[in-house]
Amino acid sequence: MSVQYDSTTNPEKMAISVEDGGQPAKPARTMTTLGLVVVGFFWTSGGFYGCEPAMDGPHLWMLALGLAMPLLYSLPTALISAELATNYPETGGQCVYVSLACGPLIGAHNTWWVWFSTCVDCGLYPQYIRDTLIQQLDLTAPGTNSSVNGTDVTGALGGTQPSDNDTLYNVMQYMPMMVIAFVTSINILGVDWLMKFETFLGIMAALPCLVFLGFGIPHIKLAPNLDSSGDMVLASMISRSLWLYGGFTNLGVLAGECKTPRRSYLIAVFILVPLKILLRFVPFLVAYSFEPTSADLETAGYFQEVAGFVGETSLFSGAWLSWWYFVGSLICFLGFYNAMAVNAERTMMYFCEERYSATLDRIARSNGLLNFLFRMPGEEEGGIRRFYILFIAAIEIGMVNINVGLLIELEMLIYAMSAGLFFYSFVYLRLERGRKFKEGRADPAAAPLLGGGNMDKVNVDAEADSETFSNSVFNIGGGNVVAFSLALCPVAFFAINTVLNLMGAGSPEAPFPYFKQTVFVGVIVVGVLANVISNQFEVQKSHTDEDE
Repeated sequence: MSVQYDSTTNPEKMAISVEDGGQPAKPARTMTTLGLVVVGFFWTSGGFYGCEPAMDGPHLWMLALGLAMPLLYSLPTALISAELATNYPETGGQCVYVSLACGPLIGAHNTWWVWFSTCVDCGLYPQYIRDTLIQQLDLTAPGTNSSVNGTDVTGALGGTQPSDNDTLYNVMQYMPMMVIAFVTSINILGVDWLMKFETFLGIMAALPCLVFLGFGIPHIKLAPNLDSSGDMVLASMISRSLWLYGGFTNLGVLAGECKTPRRSYLIAVFILVPLKILLRFVPFLVAYSFEPTSADLETAGYFQEVAGFVGETSLFSGAWLSWWYFVGSLICFLGFYNAMAVNAERTMMYFCEERYSATLDRIARSNGLLNFLFRMPGEEEGGIRRFYILFIAAIEIGMVNINVGLLIELEMLIYAMSAGLFFYSFVYLRLERGRKFKEGRADPAAAPLLGGGNMDKVNVDAEADSETFSNSVFNIGGGNVVAFSLALCPVAFFAINTVLNLMGAGSPEAPFPYFKQTVFVGVIVVGVLANVISNQFEVQKSHTDEDE
């Protein structure tokens, strides 16, 4: 009997008999190269909408970080992600790699950390949509004073009659939930709809940014960009730079749904890394040239204000670019939220399908609503069980009530643990692949460490060697020394960020001092407890099966 393996399973459980039918349910491979590039666009940049908080700091030092991060962090991470995704093309991305390299225990904790930090990131973008609309419509909170035609106006809490401002402002507080509901309804329809939706959003979001840069680059001034004055909060600067130039570790999440992983990932890296530099560094040069104050930079929508200045001085004078940028920002935030929700859904799917696939399939065989929620879509629809999509939506309804700045710092602190394991797994798996190929052994238990190329399953026989997968995988050239050197700077950035954030008392937006440190410890404790409970459940289940 031939033995095949599924590389999403734990190393101890790799050999799975085909006759047993014991493999976890997996989504169909329906993701095109364009689909990966578009979703990856929102994972890695999506434009420069909402980047204002990351600009706050001495201009010179922020730009220095902006030059260093793409070369020392973004590009190495993109290349490493492409190698891992093509060698282990399974839905789940870095969760798969860490489980293979570190075993099921560390793999389970890592999956929890990745999932939690991704859910935190999702909570940013519905809030950005609300805040951008409030600023564009010049709304103020009820009970606060606003100036209209030079006259102070007081909201409903300060007077006897509610104003139109108060009504609309209160409606806007529900905007994040409307965004979540709308995006969830699209994702429920399957991968084909998701790709079309993201492609439309990607085009509409990128166009205003490119026009902004085309008209804005002539306005770049040297002196404001070389200004080194201002407070330099190193922990905040590094956290926000990692957030600004990160995202490439997410690319592997969709490898299990790509039709042609090697081709798709090489094209994605070739396109997305230059776009990252264009859309995250050059806009800062333009914005700093208008000599903003610290208050300007901390205000969502400052780039739109700059777009207004640029548009007024262009050949087509007027507010056209400001309005176009405003519409583009709303579209982009939709794309951001959708892309990160896809990540969170696939991470949750990876964890659950490994452990509870058979149980979920039994539930899916029910009629009516349970079948709709738990059935794994087929080839025509693509996608994952709808239960995952709706569960993430419910989580995000709670996340959108947390301050944006706090979410960014909290996300990067928690994700630092997963990032370290991601780069360790890259080193370990590369060494193991080389060792196994040299040995040339037909060991089914070691098969997943060899990598699977474009195939869902790999037949392992005595003739398996490094040539077997040469046409279906991408490996970083230059040998192990070059490959491992690429991982050093990203690891150093995350290590520095983690130490600085753990030492600081936290941002003023936090509800109490050392809030993020408390959440950091809490996330670890919850993961430990969940793992203990899960293991106990597995032990009891195995005893029950033995008794039967």
